Amino acid sequence: MKIELKIEDQDLRILFLKSEYTNFSKQGFENFVIECKKSYLNYYNRNINNLEKYGNPKTFSQWVNGQIIALN
Repeated sequence: MKIELKIEDQDLRILFLKSEYTNFSKQGFENFVIECKKSYLNYYNRNINNLEKYGNPKTFSQWVNGQIIALN
């Protein structure tokens, strides 16, 4: 199964700016995107392997937007 990691660049930039005071921002935007994708894949694998407990995983875009909302 292929996991789609398409997202608007603007969404990732908003998340990056919202989290500018974290350790991730010191690594630069490109590294931040890589870390976001890794975190999402961990989330996805956890959810897809235990659908009864976690339900269907969100898309990458939904997940990123959820992170933005959580930081507001």
